[in-house]
Amino acid sequence: MKRLVILLVLLVLLGGGGFAAWTYGMPIYEQMQAEKAAQKPEPIYVDLTPLVVPVIENNRVTHHLTLAISVEVAGESGDARLREAMPRVIDAFTTELHGLMSLEFVRRGGVELPVVKQRLILAGERELGPEVVTDVLIKAVDRIKGQRDLQS
Repeated sequence: MKRLVILLVLLVLLGGGGFAAWTYGMPIYEQMQAEKAAQKPEPIYVDLTPLVVPVIENNRVTHHLTLAISVEVAGESGDARLREAMPRVIDAFTTELHGLMSLEFVRRGGVELPVVKQRLILAGERELGPEVVTDVLIKAVDRIKGQRDLQS
């Protein structure tokens, strides 16, 4: 009986604590979110030159992928950082896409665009630092068949 009373008291205390946290903590949380949203800079979209990625199978270029990409950056400072490092970013994106297209499961089953976007965002973060590249927009993908032999 004594254990039941202790358990009941603990349950009431936990319920009261949860109620108090919900009642008094939510306005503070909402205020913090509003302040954070006010500090977030307006996104800027920067168009990149089309990226051409060869897809190689059995020492042959089987086709080329051409991607039209826009990069969403955080504010004017992100735009300046991207434009300053544009050659490195394009190289990182091309390298990431080439590595992704060389994977066996991608060649067999294709690749989902969200996976490509996530990999490009990570490549942008590696080059520019965190919270500069906020999104990558893939505007167009074109696949061109090619049969160039890579053997000498």
